[in-house]
Amino acid sequence: YSFEMAWLDRAISEGEIRVITEEINKEEVIGEGSFGKNIKSPPSGLSKIWGVIPYTEPKTFANGKYIKDKRSDIYSLGVLFWEISSCCVPFEGIDHIIKIEKIKGGLREKPISDTPLEYTRLYEDCWKPEPEDRPLIENVCERLKSKSLVLGDYYKM
Repeated sequence: YSFEMAWLDRAISEGEIRVITEEINKEEVIGEGSFGKNIKSPPSGLSKIWGVIPYTEPKTFANGKYIKDKRSDIYSLGVLFWEISSCCVPFEGIDHIIKIEKIKGGLREKPISDTPLEYTRLYEDCWKPEPEDRPLIENVCERLKSKSLVLGDYYKM
């Protein structure tokens, strides 16, 4: 069925994903928690940022006055797509401050071998540095439904 994704807090991460379905016009939580991973408590006062650093677009770190919008969510969605194909937490084991500097400098996770090329291209497009170069959510949904995006035996859409 057709759907529209809505990010409610501009800080999408593996912690919670919400989808608004048009057919039944209600909100469904399709993912909560940490995909079964243990999360260490960050230093006090920093809990809101530590968990979402990998999902935060680089412009946010480069400019403290940067205003996030739907294209910010697309960047975050791209990171989540990578996480789905890798079954790993992005930038795991890297110090948080170093992580921020590396993301600002253009570091992204490497594609996972055997990931369908069209799927890799999709999340890499979502990671483009300039927000206006990222796809709209409608385009992301179309590409996910595309016959050229075959996810193989490991993933069922």
